[in-house]
Amino acid sequence: MPTAAWNAISTPEDQRHAHSLPGPDTGGIDGGRWPETPAGIPSALSSIVLLPAALLAATPLDAAPEYMPAMAGFGLVFAVASITLMAGARLLPSAETPLLSALETPVAPLLAFLFLAEVPPTATFIGGGVILSAILWSQWPRR
Repeated sequence: MPTAAWNAISTPEDQRHAHSLPGPDTGGIDGGRWPETPAGIPSALSSIVLLPAALLAATPLDAAPEYMPAMAGFGLVFAVASITLMAGARLLPSAETPLLSALETPVAPLLAFLFLAEVPPTATFIGGGVILSAILWSQWPRR
C-alpha cells in the first residue's frame, strides 16, 4: 500500500530511490540512497579536497628520495583498504560492519609483532582479546 511519502515523489529517479528512504515500509536499510555510486569516488574526492590544506601544513616533498617509494606504497595500501572497507560495508548487515572494522585494533599490533618484532604491552593483548572475543561471539551461529 503506497504511503503519502511515495505519492509525493514526482520524478522516476526519485521513485527508483524512494525504497531507501526511511519510512514505515522499508526502514531505509537496503543500501542507501544511491547504492550504485562507486565506493572509491567519495574517498578520492575527500583526498582531493584535503590536499591543499595538507600542502599548507606540511612539506611532503622534502622527504629523502629513498623514502618516496615507501610513502607511495603506504598511500596505495591505505587507498585500497579504504575503498574495500566502504565496498564491503555495503554487503554486510549494519550491525556487523563496525565489529569487523574494530578488527583493525587487535590485528595492527599483531602484524607489528610478526613483521617488525615489536612486542606490544600486556594491556594491548588483553584489549585485543576482548575485541576478538566480541567479534567471534557476534559471528557464532544462533539456535
